[in-house]
Amino acid sequence: MNISILIPTRGKPELLIKNIQCIFQNAECPEEVEVIIRADFDDYTLPVLLGCEKIFKNNISIIIGRHFNGYRDIQIFFEECAKLASGKLMMLYNDDFKMLTDKFDSLLIASAKGIAPITPRICKLDDGSGSHYSWSCVTIPRDLYSKIGEICPGQNPVCDRAWESVSKHCGLVARAEVTIQHNYVKPEKENLDRTFFLSEKQKNRPKWIEMWDHIGRETAKKICKNDKRD
Repeated sequence: MNISILIPTRGKPELLIKNIQCIFQNAECPEEVEVIIRADFDDYTLPVLLGCEKIFKNNISIIIGRHFNGYRDIQIFFEECAKLASGKLMMLYNDDFKMLTDKFDSLLIASAKGIAPITPRICKLDDGSGSHYSWSCVTIPRDLYSKIGEICPGQNPVCDRAWESVSKHCGLVARAEVTIQHNYVKPEKENLDRTFFLSEKQKNRPKWIEMWDHIGRETAKKICKNDKRD
């Protein structure tokens, strides 16, 4: 399998199914793309969600487990998905992400540079305008995951900022011309994304900045240490 797309979700089955369809429609080799969903056992929309397996057959797996603290424990959900994944690359995805780029899977593979994490582009509009490289949809090579032993550095729930710090300290990053729409804003511009809210709330707090810096340094050490062993 080339690409594993990891998606924690809750209460958005119709949107999720549409966005999964976009993934497979835009893949050059859909048989080499798998989607792994992590849902809560107490999610009232679970019966609809389970229908995904019939729609997408062998390309999809659904993990059902505890809610924990929701988005504040999103790193737990991503880790559960990563352990089940078989792809050479693993993309951290949201249930409100919509893939816009044709042949994205081939572009991601072509963009890979060893163990460097890959940052696609993200935008708010479905025409792709205003896009920018983002750690929100970071794609992790399997070899990098094996070296650090976790899909979210330091088991931090704000995964994008943790990976950004890792990249800063170890100098590893690759860019992919793959664009994803993040549909987290209502027409009246109310932000619906709780992960984004958590990140924005914490990003300027000194203790969080210091913590992400610490995570980046320690993870970079782990990568270098394992490189010497290899």
